[in-house]
Amino acid sequence: MFGSVLNGEMVLNSYGAISGELYLEIPGHFPNTELDEFIIMPNHIHAVLSIIDLGIFLESTMQPKIEISTLLGTIMGSYKSAVSKRINSVRNTREASVWHRSYYDRIISHANELAGIREYIISNPANWQQDDYYAGG
Repeated sequence: MFGSVLNGEMVLNSYGAISGELYLEIPGHFPNTELDEFIIMPNHIHAVLSIIDLGIFLESTMQPKIEISTLLGTIMGSYKSAVSKRINSVRNTREASVWHRSYYDRIISHANELAGIREYIISNPANWQQDDYYAGG
């Protein structure tokens, strides 16, 4: 969907470029976020997204209390929807599936864990054939 891994490097196609472009726009739509390491892979992405001030979101939405997982779901749902809409517009398909139904998230609790996750993301293309989502190409 998003490109190919060639010689251990990710090469984005036009759909991958759309996915990357819209990912970089997340802080413009959710000012309480910061983007960290990320990589677009042939059929999924890996990313570290930080929620830096939950209060900004609460004030802007007037919500008295919100769980971080709810906010993350809102952010990811918005991102996946925007990518799907743009890709389907380009390929002239209506509501065709672009993403897996859900996503995996985790709270990173300390610097060593963050360093390990960053390294995993950076090295993901080189390890593509061992990835759970590798489909032989």
